[in-house]
Amino acid sequence: MIAALGLLAMFAGPANAGFSGNMVTIKKVVVGPVPAGTTFTVHVSCQVTLGKSLPATYDVVFNAAGVATSGNSVITTQASSECVATETVTGGANTVAYGCTSTGSRATCDPSGTSVEFVDVTGSTGTITVTNTFPDPPPVVVVALEVIVAPAFTG
Repeated sequence: MIAALGLLAMFAGPANAGFSGNMVTIKKVVVGPVPAGTTFTVHVSCQVTLGKSLPATYDVVFNAAGVATSGNSVITTQASSECVATETVTGGANTVAYGCTSTGSRATCDPSGTSVEFVDVTGSTGTITVTNTFPDPPPVVVVALEVIVAPAFTG
């Protein structure tokens, strides 16, 4: 019985507490006025690079303010893997740009900013930031109307 309780205690704790992989965070930045109700979806595919396995895929959904609403913006991945992000729902943005940062040895970002790769390493992190830019609305032009008043004659 004591051994069983010890085994249970070993696995108790925060989610992924015992995971010895890497973490990828997907972030959203929105520039300019965004129409109300706009959503964005970033598709993430993480593939183990050593050995053969199917990729793990995720759809991370953000609201108009750039806040993740899907609850999966932090992804854990294996020691040797690559995660690639592609925005599939842009919310009508004029431009979409990607940026990536990584920490830890043997964790690198692709120059395009769309992916992070972990080469035989654990405990490293990567952050892929997707920036959507919306145009400023056109200025409001106020046109003054000419007022013509006919003279009033009295007598």
